Amino acid sequence: MLNAMPNDVNPPNNLNLNLHDITSSSTPFNIPLLPHSPSTTPTTMPHLRLLAGASPNSLTPTPPNTSTSHPLSPSTSAAIYLKTFTGTPTAPSTHPLFTQPPHTSNHFSLRFTLTPPHDIAGDTLLLANTFDKPVRDALPYFFSAAWAALKLLDPGITGDVYADAPRIMSPALSSMTAIRVLAAGEPGTPLDEPIKEDFALAGVDGIPPDSDGRKKWFLDEKRRKEFVFRKGVRYEMEFANGVVDFDKFEVMLPGLGWRVGVLRYWDGQPWRYVLMQQEGGGKEEVLGVVQFEIEMEDDKKKEDAAADGQVD
Repeated sequence: MLNAMPNDVNPPNNLNLNLHDITSSSTPFNIPLLPHSPSTTPTTMPHLRLLAGASPNSLTPTPPNTSTSHPLSPSTSAAIYLKTFTGTPTAPSTHPLFTQPPHTSNHFSLRFTLTPPHDIAGDTLLLANTFDKPVRDALPYFFSAAWAALKLLDPGITGDVYADAPRIMSPALSSMTAIRVLAAGEPGTPLDEPIKEDFALAGVDGIPPDSDGRKKWFLDEKRRKEFVFRKGVRYEMEFANGVVDFDKFEVMLPGLGWRVGVLRYWDGQPWRYVLMQQEGGGKEEVLGVVQFEIEMEDDKKKEDAAADGQVD
């Protein structure tokens, strides 16, 4: 109900949502499922903190917008871009990538370079959002609509947000914004340029040449299972969208045009992207992690003081 809408939601003057508005959106839909916790609404200035590494337990502060691909694990590196950035660690406030199509309407981009240490079946390579604690008791009031829209825009997505340690997962083949297969010794895409979709060297016939076509093509589970990310071959993969603005702590609901401030839904948990292989029997291998945290101003001052050797 519109009259029950929180103050940090700004709807358009004329609300006109229909199925076509949602399904025709070209923007990957990935809204942080931050739980509603009014009692923890921040009263001090929040800052974004960015970390990355080989696993959720081995993360280090990682600056975005540096045109540097940061090693995450022996097989994976990542370049991280934010259209606006005022957080920590210190980094450029933006990047030229966002002046170039298709990124002019995006707020962030995660660019992974993967060289598999062994063959990986296409159906088992996933991009996941994982949480350490439950969120089921305090999901935002608009969660049902958001999840329905998410399923429409990315039918390959799966997950259990009501679990004790929730996770949302989607096959890389049907969710990545761009994928490029590189030849041996071929230089990678310059880090200040968009990745151009290219499956010519994948060794599989019939894959559409464009990103949208490839994502739809790989919604077929049989096709994903037949595809192999081959050992020793380099793959560039990018996930980007204009839905989540991490620096402003906002998301936009496709089809609705609402910008939703997420701080009132924050319970202290980070928003984490995990590139992983998941096989049957609960076996999984984490290949790299990029994590966004909200750091309050008081905490930041304490960290800065500790770094300077000051003790209260």
